[in-house]
Amino acid sequence: MQVTKAVGVVDPNNSSTTNLAAGASFIGAAATAQTGGVITVFMHCDQILSLILYIEQSADAVNWDHLLTFPPDLDAILENNSESWSVRSLAPYYRIRVLNNGLVTTTNFRMSTRLAIDGNGAVSFLVDDDGHAIEATQEADGAYHLGVRTTQAVYASTVNSWGSNLPVNAVFVGTLETTLGVAAIQVAMKSDQNAQVIVDQTFDGTNWDVQDTYSYLSASSANSANSWTTQAVGSAYRLRVKNTGTATSTFLRVGAALCPILEAVPRALSSNGNFKVAVDELLPNNFEVGVKATPMGQLRIAETSRLVGAAFGDSPVLDTSFWGSTAVGTGTIVPGNNQAVIRTGTTIGSSGTLFSARSGRYVGGNTNFYRAVVEVPAAVGACIKRWGAYSPTDGFFFETNGSDLAVVSRKASVDTRVVSGSFNGAQGNWYALDANAHTYEIYWTNKSAWFSVDGAVLHKATGATAPLVNTNTLPARAVVFNAPANNGNNSLEVRTSTINRLGPLGTDPIYKYIASTGTTICKYGAGKLHRILFHDVSAAAQNVTISDSQGNFSPIIGNTVIANQNPFYPFGMEYGAPFYTGLTVVTSAARGITVIYE
Repeated sequence: MQVTKAVGVVDPNNSSTTNLAAGASFIGAAATAQTGGVITVFMHCDQILSLILYIEQSADAVNWDHLLTFPPDLDAILENNSESWSVRSLAPYYRIRVLNNGLVTTTNFRMSTRLAIDGNGAVSFLVDDDGHAIEATQEADGAYHLGVRTTQAVYASTVNSWGSNLPVNAVFVGTLETTLGVAAIQVAMKSDQNAQVIVDQTFDGTNWDVQDTYSYLSASSANSANSWTTQAVGSAYRLRVKNTGTATSTFLRVGAALCPILEAVPRALSSNGNFKVAVDELLPNNFEVGVKATPMGQLRIAETSRLVGAAFGDSPVLDTSFWGSTAVGTGTIVPGNNQAVIRTGTTIGSSGTLFSARSGRYVGGNTNFYRAVVEVPAAVGACIKRWGAYSPTDGFFFETNGSDLAVVSRKASVDTRVVSGSFNGAQGNWYALDANAHTYEIYWTNKSAWFSVDGAVLHKATGATAPLVNTNTLPARAVVFNAPANNGNNSLEVRTSTINRLGPLGTDPIYKYIASTGTTICKYGAGKLHRILFHDVSAAAQNVTISDSQGNFSPIIGNTVIANQNPFYPFGMEYGAPFYTGLTVVTSAARGITVIYE
């Protein structure tokens, strides 16, 4: 015996045959999606290319956080002005919207929506003598073929879903639910605060031995909810959500669903239609760049070259070859125990400053970055603490006034400050500073600077119309200073502080030939002196003075006296000496020399 029935149920509240005026919309009613797995919409209209379809899904039938948009394509004309779409139901509720984006009222508008098990439309099937179905589905060729159907009964959880606000550090803990008979656990969430989402699984109902943790970042989820799919490997699960933001949430919606048939893979492809993989995790978060390859197919990589900074070790004496310090009042800078501690002491207006003896030379086409592990103890009274890559006139640094964290770009002694609450990075608008040690990084190029904490970008500053600083060659620096009326003993603990280049240490050198007496400024700015070639056998002696300056003759890199009639001409002298201000060469006689430098 052959019987015909519909696999999907037509939803009259999300179907319509009423034509739409130009600019008008059809908005369906919230409908439950718990009984099926696929939402299918069929639409016919003489002006179908002017219509835009929205399939919206919601965890509470109020907030439509999950939105998919489908503009018809030219193929719809070839299909007699008809088109259909099918999407997987991810939330307990759905609704349909249609916008007439054209200039005229539609004609012959017909739209039908149904919630189906497999989205294949009507199914013909046979039954045996006992009444059990033996199905035969109608294929594209019009013939019926024996087939089977899998029923996808998605179960939306009520005890592992949550719709109330959470204070800072508060945790929602769901209730144990069995995962026997399902393949995956789906979670969708939207909130205005950062959160930690944890899917716990158990084998015995007591010990939560399997934990998968996901980070919800409110800044990167402003336009759409985040969702995660976890493979069910235990016999039961529960959901936990912790508010890791800086304030009580003003809205928080999270829902869990159990899916019998589903792979734990991304719910969508990349913008280029490729499978989403974790290659981007090789880069710090939110740098907005991808891994690149050369035209020959090689992966473009950058070695890290340390330019500035040295370990503090266990010595109580600051190594002045690498570090300098300035103390005012009772301020102190004390190295030892693998860190340097900057203290103000208890005198009003005291301060302490630690700075690198040299600056990290910036080379075009490369990125420099500051990296430090810093502990910021709670402030006693009014004080300012700063750490980063900066000088008294230019640079980038972190700053706290005792409570709030700020990131600062300094140009010509003028500071541009962005405070917590206005950050634009992956960690959200706010960052709660604590007294624990954290890794602080600042990356900068000729256009932008990224401020990062513990590997995630906090804020990006961009010089759209002018550079952010007057020079990208910067020293490492940290300072603590009290307000004029404060005598609290404030401190900053620096475990390591370096400036590095994402690129090779050296660049291709240039040369300058000097055959006259006097002062020659070979370069303005930082570089490296490789060698000097002496190749003039004349009667006059030669005195050559090289300095790290722009004509000021100090500090001196080297002073070489060459006697007249030197029997070893020509010869070269290797230096390999970096300079930071400039390269000045003073010659006492008109004897030819060649200076090779970067």
